[in-house]
Amino acid sequence: MAEVKVSVSVDDSHLGRFDEVARAAEASGMTVQGREAAIGVLTGSIAADRLDRLRSVAGVEHVETQREVRVPPPESEIQ
Repeated sequence: MAEVKVSVSVDDSHLGRFDEVARAAEASGMTVQGREAAIGVLTGSIAADRLDRLRSVAGVEHVETQREVRVPPPESEIQ
């Protein structure tokens, strides 16, 4: 299954247990690459078929998949 990049928001009631939520996210299959405890955000990647498992982790408020935007080169016909 393809990996997707994600940003995970930790709910306010779990900010004091941020590291615990991060470990649970990893146990669900997420590879945590960034931890921003001050704002309650984890970033990383996970197999697309494990997104629901990540969303069900206690303390996870929201999971957002990151999108990739590509712009054609300047010399292409369509801009």
